[in-house]
Amino acid sequence: MAERSLQLLSGRRERISVSLTAVATVLWAHSILYAKFEIGHLGLIHGLPVTFFIALAFLTVASAILWLSPQKHGKLLCLQLLIFISALWLVPLITGGSPPFTDHAYRNLGMIDYVVRQNHFDPTQLFYQSWPGSFIVSAVVVKIGAVNLEPWLNVFPFFTQLFCLFPLYLFLRNTLGEARSNYCWAGIWLFFLANWSAQGYLGPPAIALFLLLTLLALITSASIRKDDFEASVLLCLVVLVFITLAVTHLLTALAALCILGALYLVTRRKRMALVVGLCLLFIVGWDLSGAQGYILKRALPGAMSTVSEPPGEVTQPPGEVTQPHPVGATLDPRIDGPLNPKGVITFSPGVIAEREITGHYGGSESHVAVTITRLPFSAIFALLGLLGVISTYLVKRNFSTATPVLVIALAPLLLLPLSTHYAGEFAQRLYLFALAPMAFFAVSLFDVRRRTAASIFCLLLIIGTPLHVIAHYGNEAMDYFSPGHVAGLHFFHDNTSRGYVTGAWLGRMENAEKYQFLDYNQFVSQDGGLLTEGESGHDLPHYIALSRHDLEYYRFYLGVPDFFEDIVLVVNQSVEYNLVYCTMDIKIYTSENFGVPDRHG
Repeated sequence: MAERSLQLLSGRRERISVSLTAVATVLWAHSILYAKFEIGHLGLIHGLPVTFFIALAFLTVASAILWLSPQKHGKLLCLQLLIFISALWLVPLITGGSPPFTDHAYRNLGMIDYVVRQNHFDPTQLFYQSWPGSFIVSAVVVKIGAVNLEPWLNVFPFFTQLFCLFPLYLFLRNTLGEARSNYCWAGIWLFFLANWSAQGYLGPPAIALFLLLTLLALITSASIRKDDFEASVLLCLVVLVFITLAVTHLLTALAALCILGALYLVTRRKRMALVVGLCLLFIVGWDLSGAQGYILKRALPGAMSTVSEPPGEVTQPPGEVTQPHPVGATLDPRIDGPLNPKGVITFSPGVIAEREITGHYGGSESHVAVTITRLPFSAIFALLGLLGVISTYLVKRNFSTATPVLVIALAPLLLLPLSTHYAGEFAQRLYLFALAPMAFFAVSLFDVRRRTAASIFCLLLIIGTPLHVIAHYGNEAMDYFSPGHVAGLHFFHDNTSRGYVTGAWLGRMENAEKYQFLDYNQFVSQDGGLLTEGESGHDLPHYIALSRHDLEYYRFYLGVPDFFEDIVLVVNQSVEYNLVYCTMDIKIYTSENFGVPDRHG
């Protein structure tokens, strides 16, 4: 009789959930019809109608109804999650905007283009190919499948989330247990909502996240803790995944190495020690061979002198490794600080806080508002994770499962002293690395006070939906890559073959090794004119682009639009530069005999 009552209750829950899902889908479809492209004070959220957020609220409730059900509802929960991911991660597509870091995606097209043309990678030609994993995979897709990747750039972050779905589910099922499979979907929901770091664009970070989650799924498998053949196979897979990760993205590989090393210290398994040793040996070997000694030549010598002085404001948009200005560059004191101060390691909390938190509170009022939104939004999920840790250790006392997951969450913090070597986005990466274990601890709260915890959890997810859109797409003023801008890039590559380039990400889509890149402040002379004669006698054309994208970098991100306006004025007044392409989004100028000082002497 009790079993039949449970079945009836489960059936009623499923019917209610299906009905709410249908309502949510209709409302989402309505919101797509009325969405518009509007970049407001808080980014793309201004272009979304209220029905968009009502739809996701209904969808969240529909899924939450099933999280505590004793019956498994995997198919329906998966469908609801896919609708949720589609709604959040296709916002640029339905509004006509661009995903974050679209400029980086276009740069990576050039990396892929080089591998396709040359049939190999070469970090001496293109530094970023020191970690060519994603470029090799993409080049294979382009060459064998005859696929043009450019039309897919706006939806690539969406597919990245789908790639990560399976290993993330395995990780949560391994740690939460098969009996609580419904909880896994709640944890995945939290993961994709909390992920605003926007590392899903075409390139190494996206593939690296998938590989990291795959590695977490492997090392949390129950079979890996045994001393049999299956465990040996899984450990071999861990090494193979790490090798792939190491040639794909350095920072994520170092985080994975910290996780594996910390797990060995906790478990004291000899096999894990062997895995850690092999992984460490490979990453050093790859650095000496494939990466041209990046770690040994840059990080280790720099570690001899640590950073103690505040690094100043972040002066580049979030990217990968920050590079120092070349010798001879003319610096503007309003925007240039010690981007790469002496040494790459700091143990000063003040320096780290300045670079990773307070250093972002600059630029326009809109940029500051988005930055302020990101902190409480991230704090919501960090607090849920912390409460889950406390309840797991003090109430449930499930040490055998919770301790390895906690180690996974905390181990990447060992890399925090390296934050001075990155462009102010190190904390974002650590937050991303901790999201999977954070999701585990957050849904573990359901075991303490089931209905109350689930209700609060659901309410926070509903509140977090508009905050995600602001945190994720709030920098659209700078992220937007207009069709007119893209047309200008194609015009440039169709009509040039080599030279010096400045602005608008010119020269990066194709034949990137044939161009030399200069910042705006690298060709302005001390007297305010343009540098047109150099000491090295190079006779290469120079192309300079003045685009809306560049203007927003200085206006929105740095808060110094007058610097870019000065550049525009100087270029327009120069007799050496001729306007060859002009639209509302981008203007391209050229000077046929542009000499620059030898910056390697």
